[in-house]
Amino acid sequence: MPESVKNEIIKLYKIYGANASYIGKILRANGYSIDNNRINQILKEGLAMSEPKK
Repeated sequence: MPESVKNEIIKLYKIYGANASYIGKILRANGYSIDNNRINQILKEGLAMSEPKK
């Protein structure tokens, strides 16, 4: 995945503090086609927490 897309995901997370599903909707509205699981992987690299079976 290009660094520009990763930076866009991180920027949206910092602005909205939203989860992968919401960020995915924003990106799809802007013309990107990225799976929510891929977005979640990028967020887990340092931003999002892993919550195993709450």
